[in-house]
Amino acid sequence: MSIFLQLTVLKMSDRIVTIMLTKLECLHDTGEWSNHDEVYFKIWVDGNFKQTYPEGASNGQHFSMNPNKDSMRYCDLNLPLTYGSSVRFQLREQDNAGNEGTDETIGENIIYTSGLKLEGPKTYTSHFQGYKKAHYVLTWRLVSQKLPTIRIFSIYCQKSSSNCPDDMIQKICDKKVAECEAVSTILGATHIPQAEEIAKALDVAAMVMKMVPAIAHWIGEISEGADDVYIQHAQDGQQAHDWVSIFPTDSSQMEMNDGDTCHFQEKYGKYCRLPLDMGDVTIELRERDKANHDVSLGAMTVGMADFKANCGKGSIVQPLDMYLDPQKGQGCLYHICFAYAMEDWTLEPTWENAAKYE
Repeated sequence: MSIFLQLTVLKMSDRIVTIMLTKLECLHDTGEWSNHDEVYFKIWVDGNFKQTYPEGASNGQHFSMNPNKDSMRYCDLNLPLTYGSSVRFQLREQDNAGNEGTDETIGENIIYTSGLKLEGPKTYTSHFQGYKKAHYVLTWRLVSQKLPTIRIFSIYCQKSSSNCPDDMIQKICDKKVAECEAVSTILGATHIPQAEEIAKALDVAAMVMKMVPAIAHWIGEISEGADDVYIQHAQDGQQAHDWVSIFPTDSSQMEMNDGDTCHFQEKYGKYCRLPLDMGDVTIELRERDKANHDVSLGAMTVGMADFKANCGKGSIVQPLDMYLDPQKGQGCLYHICFAYAMEDWTLEPTWENAAKYE
């Protein structure tokens, strides 16, 4: 082997890349007694067990899927690894949460990253079959380059869910532009805002909303306690019928009451992010309800047009005023702080790493 070839092999073997799971599709379910399969992945890297996905599979978290209404589920798992590593994915059907020994293996695949294309938006598919009639397809990609990204730093609960007159929702929407303009003077061109800056901006956003007397009265008079909040990647404006979240990732929820702010970097040691180069992205705040259907607390859709218009212009605060169910958030009012940036997805989403991009 020539010295040049030796150096090339060494360089590639030391290169960090990220395998990104993008979506899971159900072409045929197991056909068991329930109307949905309850599926999750077990993952090994270079022969060593890495994790389950969703991470909370041992607590009953899973993708609830069938080939009809719930035939596709976005996946948002990003695994940094060394180029040349092998990743083994095993898709399992959950029969009894907390008792993995009863779960059935639908199928498995091993991905060898050597020789795979690293640049650009190329995607690959892996099929999972073998158990009964089940047939699932996983779409994934391997990246080492920076991607256009939305970074989500914080959420603020001005009003937790409660009963609310329908016309209040429109009043909230009408104040959205004024709120965005007001907070822009505080955040300015800050791409990586600290918690103190975010808090000031959210306080101004809340003040703008209270300038409408009806909203101020409603916020002051109605309260039904804390919401158990998580963030979900929604499909084409539709809610999923499971509680797999992009944040938090460990099956927990954020307890939010009136006036509460959750700064992701402070609480979880990282912020939330999603790539934008594969199409528009809808993110939704939901309230976990173990007895009933989880409620939409507000959502928004962003895409490359938003990225091009706002990348480099600093952070944004706005209310989440789109709802994906007829309950319209049960009268809640949440604000979100986020920014757009070109992001290196081989690094963890922390403020320290983000500063390297700026």
